[in-house]
Amino acid sequence: MPGGFVVIETLLLLSVLAGIGCLLVEVYRRRQDVLYGPYIRREWHD
Repeated sequence: MPGGFVVIETLLLLSVLAGIGCLLVEVYRRRQDVLYGPYIRREWHD
């Protein structure tokens, strides 16, 4: 197996993991906003 292919595979894996990590952080932040943030309270008062 050529070495270049392994490098490309590793970069792909890292980019996928980074994307998943960013997605999880985004979902976590939105959940925190819904639970503790001002957005849901503002909606409920209206």
